[in-house]
Amino acid sequence: MTDADDQLIQKQAATLEILTLLLIVGIIAIAGMYTFTVLVVFDGRPILNRGLAEVPGLSLIALAVAFPALTFSMIIPGRVRRAAAKKWGSGGPLPGKPTESAVSRLIAAYKRSLILGLALAEVPALLGVIVFVLEAHWLALLPMALGVFAMILMFPSEAALGDWVEDRLAEVPEPANGPA
Repeated sequence: MTDADDQLIQKQAATLEILTLLLIVGIIAIAGMYTFTVLVVFDGRPILNRGLAEVPGLSLIALAVAFPALTFSMIIPGRVRRAAAKKWGSGGPLPGKPTESAVSRLIAAYKRSLILGLALAEVPALLGVIVFVLEAHWLALLPMALGVFAMILMFPSEAALGDWVEDRLAEVPEPANGPA
């Protein structure tokens, strides 16, 4: 790889790190604001009237939705990356403009898979926060915590991105879709 490729990887990795950090901080901030609202403004009472049942039904539903979504958030990005690597390895062109370099197209494939995984982890986190506002039960915050934890596990790094791109370039010595 050239110095320009290394700089591109460095720049894109920094962008992905900032994006991931913003998503994590955003969810924590939203959870904090809504938790404050429930505990202070509503005196810890739920917005929904539970009636006679003390079972937090919505919280349990949020947990039931969270586990498959979080499982998919950890599995699907890897599969998307493997599919892009397989396509690249077989000489197929990756999506992008014909004038883009192979490195930039590989980075784009990595970015798409990471953003997909982050989105799949964000959904149960936000659902947990919303259900907490409705039920005011601590169990609803569990999907939020698990979603944030999943995002932390996916946190990108320059080394991981660079290694992934270098491995793909090593699979195909001649770039299949370099600049025209």
